[in-house]
Amino acid sequence: MYTPINVAAYTAAFSGAVAGMGVSGWIIDQTSSNYTNVTLIAGAFAQAFDQVWNNATQLNNLELAAITATVQTDFTGRGPGPFNNPTFQDPNNWIKAAGACAAIVIESNIFFINENINLTT
Repeated sequence: MYTPINVAAYTAAFSGAVAGMGVSGWIIDQTSSNYTNVTLIAGAFAQAFDQVWNNATQLNNLELAAITATVQTDFTGRGPGPFNNPTFQDPNNWIKAAGACAAIVIESNIFFINENINLTT
């Protein structure tokens, strides 16, 4: 059982990972249990992302969108396999990738701030 530091960051990272792994083409499987391993891996990644983010402050609009999009694209580009490999269900496996995704989001924030674009939620 994991308690997120930032529920929104955890949820955005989880959503991106699920979409990137589970929907890389036409999705036709309607049996939810067939996605168990995908959700376990997404949960492990989301936990790693939340720990790297390590900030309970409410996310702004850019952060919400950028976390989901960045994570989704990362997983679409190189999803793990096989999904039942326990290594992929370990949050420690994802610290480096989560840190890289977080770095893109942080730098995006800096860009918007430098452009004087309002980032309030």
